Amino acid sequence: MVTETESTEKRFIARWAKHFDEKRYFRFNVEQGLQVVTLAEYKEQGKIEAVTGEYLAHQSQKSRV
Repeated sequence: MVTETESTEKRFIARWAKHFDEKRYFRFNVEQGLQVVTLAEYKEQGKIEAVTGEYLAHQSQKSRV
């Protein structure tokens, strides 16, 4: 599920279309800053948390949340 996020999202939306249409679905997707962190680099937790925090603190995400 983690490594196939795009196809997983499509299947999820297809299954829960009503919730998606009612804006009850939101995908947290950090777009910048984690491109070089792979699943094997779980020790980078501090960086992952910092970049995710920046993503969530951005005004466009605050209003969505």
